[in-house]
Amino acid sequence: MTTHHYPLWMQVAPGAAGDVLPDAAAEQLRDDLAAHLGAAVTFTEPPCRLDSSFGPFAVGCRLDASAGLPDGWDASLVLRAEGAAAEAAVLDAAAHLPCRVPALVAPAVPVSDDLGGSVLVAAWPDGTDFVEIIGRDPDRARDLFQRLARTQAALHDAGSAQVAPGVPVFDLAAELDALGPAFLAEAGWLRANAPTPAGDPVLCHGGLTPLVASLEADDDATPFTVRNWSAAVLAEPELDLGWSLLSFWIAPFFANTRSERRGMIMIRDGLANLFRTGYEAARPVDAERVRYWQAFHAARGAARALADPGSMPDEVGPNLRKRFAKLTRR
Repeated sequence: MTTHHYPLWMQVAPGAAGDVLPDAAAEQLRDDLAAHLGAAVTFTEPPCRLDSSFGPFAVGCRLDASAGLPDGWDASLVLRAEGAAAEAAVLDAAAHLPCRVPALVAPAVPVSDDLGGSVLVAAWPDGTDFVEIIGRDPDRARDLFQRLARTQAALHDAGSAQVAPGVPVFDLAAELDALGPAFLAEAGWLRANAPTPAGDPVLCHGGLTPLVASLEADDDATPFTVRNWSAAVLAEPELDLGWSLLSFWIAPFFANTRSERRGMIMIRDGLANLFRTGYEAARPVDAERVRYWQAFHAARGAARALADPGSMPDEVGPNLRKRFAKLTRR
């Protein structure tokens, strides 16, 4: 299992509020952007690492508009090193998607190797975060969860290799090889039980959960804005749905307190079922395929936890392995 590290990108300034990049990283980023734009660049506030809902190695910043920047650059921006090519392909296909996506400002901006070598630049996503909306108005939760599920189903109906030709095709054999020697049993089961493809691959977000969705207006006619397409692939739709459903099961392990975790454990199955029924109302679901892909995501998540233990809470890896065993038990 390969992990990627961009030293300047991932450091945080000592004693800074939030995940502010240290001076060396901010200055390097400023100089790289200035070289690309051919103009002096200043930040209106220090660039910061963003949370995982924006994807791996993502940084947020805002440039000083008084410098006469090109269109799109005089706004809050999201820069990403990892998964940039897949995201650029999806954002470029925005007109064909059933959801809104952040505007693509630049698909590939050269930066120093310590910042990833090249970064995608996108506009900050529109609207209010999904989680914030239901936090303010819990009565809307049922409707919003099912709307998000229907959005995923519509994506699978609309998205294809023709819509977003730059998105990579999912390679199961390569993914299983990457699990590593600690997961030979899991890889063996997944190889032996891999479903036969049932049709052409569709565009899959690769990490669709409520955390990556926002709404610009509180009405039923407004599509969700969906961010972080860094894991987008062309694959069968159950791969995508399988991750979305498993994410509800994983969520309690990221809770801040024990009481919060207990509460999330109590509702996670209900939320997953709510999401699943919303999807099924729009698109048929093959239950066995969904179960297989949940098992795949459980094994891959456990392998990633073992390869990069600092990337998630300690309990996640062992519990994902237990989840794999339960999902594969006949």
